[in-house]
Amino acid sequence: MFVKSGKQIIKVEYSAILYFEALKEYVCIYTPAEKLLVYKRMKELEESLPKNFIRVHNSYIVSKSAISSVKENEVCLGETKIPIGETYFKSFMEFIDKFHIH
Repeated sequence: MFVKSGKQIIKVEYSAILYFEALKEYVCIYTPAEKLLVYKRMKELEESLPKNFIRVHNSYIVSKSAISSVKENEVCLGETKIPIGETYFKSFMEFIDKFHIH
């Protein structure tokens, strides 16, 4: 995906993205190497993403492959903890249950 950050257009591989955070009319893209601030609304971004991403909160979309654990109402991406919003909790847990070995 190509994103405009400041005056540059930068190529970001989907596989490198850990998560997205909404900041008003901007979205911050987090990768292990950097964070990029992009002028885009979260809803627009969500509609254009491949199925490897899941919305977990009004302000967060995470890479499914970056999830290392789930604890109560938080998703852990390594050391980073992201809250799971009430609106998204049920659908997120349904996703987790598909891969959960009881």
